[in-house]
Amino acid sequence: MPEHDSSSSTSVMLAHIQTGNIENAKFVFDTMPERTPAAWNAMIEAFFSIGDISSATKMFSSMPHRSPSSWNTVLSAYAQAGHIDIAKGIFASTPHRNVVSWTSMIAANAQVGDLVEVRKLFESMPEGDPVAWSSILSAYAQRGESLATIATFTNMKLFDMPDKNCFLAALLACTHEGRVESAKEYFVGMAVDFGVDPGMEHYCCLVDVLARAGQLGSALELAASMPFEAGAWQWRKLLAACRSFGDVGYGIQAAKYFLSSRPRDSTAYVFLSSLVNDPIQSKVSI
Repeated sequence: MPEHDSSSSTSVMLAHIQTGNIENAKFVFDTMPERTPAAWNAMIEAFFSIGDISSATKMFSSMPHRSPSSWNTVLSAYAQAGHIDIAKGIFASTPHRNVVSWTSMIAANAQVGDLVEVRKLFESMPEGDPVAWSSILSAYAQRGESLATIATFTNMKLFDMPDKNCFLAALLACTHEGRVESAKEYFVGMAVDFGVDPGMEHYCCLVDVLARAGQLGSALELAASMPFEAGAWQWRKLLAACRSFGDVGYGIQAAKYFLSSRPRDSTAYVFLSSLVNDPIQSKVSI
């Protein structure tokens, strides 16, 4: 009977949390006949979600039995809130660290730009994990460390299976470094070598790197043929590249694709006007 009552109370408590009524959720929690680890974790997360770090910490401190999930909940919350020193202390005290613990600390240090600590944590992990690889790749990419991103991704492929996030970080790095051939290789290898289907973000990265390199025909062809509808921002990037390289022909083609999906967007006309009216830079592609 108590198990049934605890389960019912937990459901009611979760319903209050989902509607943002944390006060009622806490009342249900306090009156529960037996508090499960799931109930403790849910309330701790609820307090963190509204910024009540003090209450969340008090609840965590009063837990009779802390599960790995409980430790990770508090660690992740402090890390995401930017309280790096507190997060480090919790990480050091965590009895059973798992991939969530490690990646939370990697993300926290990346957030404050401490890439030395990010690398140290990553290399100290007892075993590799796609999430961990993705975390360090994202950390490098977010701080503009494109060469480190590419080097780490190259190393990862020797030891683990990259996921879509890892490929995205690598493609973004190629875009920033202008590495067209590497970007093509990564893009093709996603499905062929690793069975990862490219998403729209991967296609857009390749379109971007091609356009930046002046391969406007290839960029335009890919944008028009990819299995997703290119967004306005993608066409704007292509039009900007056409203007940068002074290519009226491809600019007109890009504008036509853009206007076919967004006829009321004046951006295409603005780009074309500035392109056509620049007699020094303008050229007509064949």
